[in-house]
Amino acid sequence: MKRTPDEMEEEIITLYRGGMSPYQIERYFEGKITHGGARNVILRAGIPTRNRSDVKKRYDLDMKKIVHLYLDDQWSTYRIGQEFDVPPSVIWHRLNQAGIRTRDIRNAKAGNTDEENNAHEMDT
Repeated sequence: MKRTPDEMEEEIITLYRGGMSPYQIERYFEGKITHGGARNVILRAGIPTRNRSDVKKRYDLDMKKIVHLYLDDQWSTYRIGQEFDVPPSVIWHRLNQAGIRTRDIRNAKAGNTDEENNAHEMDT
């Protein structure tokens, strides 16, 4: 069933008020709207947006699993975020709060482990 623009905007507002983030709304609509477009609908409707620190605090995440996936399984913050259905920035923030040094993006893309990263840094 195809929605009218007004119906879509109404649904975006309902989803946001129900706790979904603009990123989750983007996934819900399967590419029919971007997270920025969803956020614009919310702002135009005069709905106060949640700030990032409030959003990051509200996630109840299994830090033991996050640390295991990041350090032992070498998952990226992006992939872990997908697993927990949260933005990668939340994962990065939680790892840093736990005192875990995150991988440099160049080394993470190359698939290097932290030991390889440290060895490379010592060579230069």
